[in-house]
Amino acid sequence: MSLPLAAMQVREITLTSTFRYANAYPAAIAFAADGRVRLDGLIGASFPLGETEAAMRAAAHRPEVLRVAVHAQQ
Repeated sequence: MSLPLAAMQVREITLTSTFRYANAYPAAIAFAADGRVRLDGLIGASFPLGETEAAMRAAAHRPEVLRVAVHAQQ
């Protein structure tokens, strides 16, 4: 896989990789549940399932939208 390194540098994107997720999920859920990690603000835009194409376009072409959520239920 190739990465758009120039775009990542311009937007100051940090890429961190991990190997496996052993025991990571329970800790992450606990951090979110007790407020140690703020999750609001992670999603830049939300779309209903019928607008999935618009969601993909927003993620690809709107720099202020880092992550999108597509909701299966209206």
